[in-house]
Amino acid sequence: MIKQTTPSFTQLLSSYHIIFFLLLLFIISTHCTLVMSNTVNSDDSITIEQECKYSEPIFQTQFYNHTMKWGTYRPQVIFGMKTRSPKPILTGLMWHRADTVDGISKLRHDSNMDFNNVRYGWNRHDGQYFAMQNIRDFENLIQLDTKLLKHVEEKTFIPASEDDEVNTNSAEQQQGEYHFNEKGGDWTVRIIGKDLKQLKNKPVLSLCFYIALENEQDVSLRISGVQGSKKHGLASNTPIIIRGKNQDVGEFSIHVTANEVNPVDDHNNFYFYGVKKNPGDVWKIHQDVKQMLSHQMMTSMNSIQEKFQEQQMKGQNVGTSPWDTTPFPIATLPNTIDDDSNVLVIQKIVRSPFDLNVVFLSHEQHPDIFSNYQIKEHALHHLHHFDANIKKLKSCFETKFEETFHLKDKIFNSAGQDEKEMAMYALSNLVGGIGYYYGDSYHQYGNGEIRTIPPYSLFTACPCRSFFPRGFLWDEGFHSLLIQRWNKQISKDIITNWFHVMDKSTGWIPREQILGEEARSRVPREFQVQHDTHANPPVLFLGVFELLQQYYLALQSLSGEEKPTTTTTTQDTLKTIELDLHGTQHSFNNHDSSSGDKSLISSERESMISFLKQVYPLMKKNYEWYLSTQAGSVPNTFRWRGRTPGHTLSSGLDDYPRGNTQPSSDERHLDLYSWIYMMTDTMNRIHEMVFKKQDPILVQRLETLRANIMTYHFNKDIHWFSDYAGKPVGNETRPEFSPHIGYVSLFPFLLDVVNFEKHPTLLDHVLNTIIRERLWTPFGLSSLSRTDPMFGTRENYWRGPIWININYLTLRALNKCKDRSEKCHEVYTLLRKNIMSTLSNEWKRSRTIYEQYNALNGNGQGAHPFTGWSSLITLIMGEIY
Repeated sequence: MIKQTTPSFTQLLSSYHIIFFLLLLFIISTHCTLVMSNTVNSDDSITIEQECKYSEPIFQTQFYNHTMKWGTYRPQVIFGMKTRSPKPILTGLMWHRADTVDGISKLRHDSNMDFNNVRYGWNRHDGQYFAMQNIRDFENLIQLDTKLLKHVEEKTFIPASEDDEVNTNSAEQQQGEYHFNEKGGDWTVRIIGKDLKQLKNKPVLSLCFYIALENEQDVSLRISGVQGSKKHGLASNTPIIIRGKNQDVGEFSIHVTANEVNPVDDHNNFYFYGVKKNPGDVWKIHQDVKQMLSHQMMTSMNSIQEKFQEQQMKGQNVGTSPWDTTPFPIATLPNTIDDDSNVLVIQKIVRSPFDLNVVFLSHEQHPDIFSNYQIKEHALHHLHHFDANIKKLKSCFETKFEETFHLKDKIFNSAGQDEKEMAMYALSNLVGGIGYYYGDSYHQYGNGEIRTIPPYSLFTACPCRSFFPRGFLWDEGFHSLLIQRWNKQISKDIITNWFHVMDKSTGWIPREQILGEEARSRVPREFQVQHDTHANPPVLFLGVFELLQQYYLALQSLSGEEKPTTTTTTQDTLKTIELDLHGTQHSFNNHDSSSGDKSLISSERESMISFLKQVYPLMKKNYEWYLSTQAGSVPNTFRWRGRTPGHTLSSGLDDYPRGNTQPSSDERHLDLYSWIYMMTDTMNRIHEMVFKKQDPILVQRLETLRANIMTYHFNKDIHWFSDYAGKPVGNETRPEFSPHIGYVSLFPFLLDVVNFEKHPTLLDHVLNTIIRERLWTPFGLSSLSRTDPMFGTRENYWRGPIWININYLTLRALNKCKDRSEKCHEVYTLLRKNIMSTLSNEWKRSRTIYEQYNALNGNGQGAHPFTGWSSLITLIMGEIY
């Protein structure tokens, strides 16, 4: 939020900007229907088109859509890719020990929290062009590095046949055009196997890579040269070429090769399995493979055991075990393929070191591809440049990271490299956890009826690949604060998607998005239904405001205007915007920036217009839903719906104790009151940006909310604010205000509700609440006071543990007032240092980031790797608020 002393946006705009916003007003007015409303200024209110909910809101440039068509959009698996479409193409990786009895039972595929046995995470992931992941499987004694590269700007000339000459100096090769379509282009995946330990007898690994098509019609997957079956598999000294077709992507080819140093005897070939499955079940292929290989293993072992017993009965000298004379049976795929297969699995039996290379070629991108020779040449071209391009992109990532977050000058450790690696890991796993989801969902309405909602899509980051691999509403607001600093296009894309899943008739956005059977398979049945009166903290509004704030700072700098005080310099913001506009490739192109200012303004203007056209009317509808459904019994007070005696899941703070055990309609929830203030303030500021004037109704509501917090939530006993629990009934002796001091107590400070200029003594009170009321720990602020009787009790989710999102909001609030108070500055400095030390120490110990941190010892706990809002440590380290 901007302090009240900051000049209004109207005062800061030049005449150039006024022209822009008049144009913006005209565009929004043209595309939206104006209606009368009781809750907003009737002259400016906007309704939503009927078709908003189920649209595919990819509104960026053709280049953006091209590069974002494919991605690691399957965070629920350790490595997999997916097209961004309702009927996608899926790819995935699975592996297991092939030379042990229990190896198949330890098959790896899904992301899970079994970090004692397997650890994984993205070392570098830019969200758009490339990704690098390290997997350490301690149980299977293997390290796997997965590398993904999308081929964006390569130009090449491939001859039609081996007899044609290749003129490497031809003008066509040097000046050929690269066409960007929205079907996606080529990509290469390299899977590198290394020894986890130096062993004399290297373990034998079964490595399976698969491709699956979800659409029902006009699909095909076939292996070139194979019809039906091939008894002994396919020779590994020649590439496997897979040809396929999908309605969304068109025709494509996949080129698969393997390089081995220590081939496994009698298992040099590729094995395969192609099958026709129900399109809705193709994601279960790993279960089919596990069952198939387990059955084959048991059959082989029983056969060998029976033969051994027969030999013993005949008195033959066969030793004491069948394995004394017989090699251990290795289970392989059956080498069969259905004519109409929509799933194809390729298996290779390997020992480390090895690598498996998979090159995807889009025929839409290469209309000249007809022969296997041409496919091989295109693939070899990509493979030849793979290492060099990965190296360039990794260097570009690290340069952009430093230019964006400036950790070299910010982190407290003089060496700093370990902390910087943690920050890059946090960012990489946040953008690497972005998924595309499509499917039906279960919603419950006010009359108790549970409906199956027709399928719709969502493009979103997720809190945790291993435990929460789906979208959560308030989590995504925090995610956006970091993603937008890295790539504004991706952030705007995700925010727009979230507002498009809104119920168009009411303005409700389900707080948890569980779309389709694959998503439901990871959620207990009792949590699968979303209720239409249950809200979630509207942090997405904060994400939208921060995007617009950064945009204005950039425009002011380009226009030579004086900028408002901010913790991030305008020059830094512009660098980030420039990198976003030109993409990661910008860093190794010779881009002439001498005439870039006007084109930069124009490009950003077009992007912002498109963004506001989509989200602003939807934000209004969502805001009105909060006002109407979460209202308290007294005007201008608010109460979370869906509360039970032990939980307020809709608040996001789950088991945080409220004032009264039994829910009451008289309750007033301080955190919700503060969120409503933030929403109102954000809507008013955006209204001023868009319509060149403030909304008088919103201004009046802001003034009322700021004044009434003293009336409805000020607890004179502690000289600060509390939940209101309702008046005691009968002989009850409980207090009217909640006795609990914790995160909820801080929200008026966190969301800028309190007018410290009018109530200057309250700043000392909130600092005392932080320090003296036992929220302070050497590791960060705990969620509940350590003197509270409920501290650390029962499930202990929000009853003591340290959460990074609330600590980030606290630092953000302290940062705003640290120039006003020396004490505030001291608290800010020490709290920031404590949080960084906590995450850094745990990172050095476990090499991961956790959902929460123990308030008594600072140890990580809960879900991991949790690189949703815990990735805000990157912004904390860079002091970007």
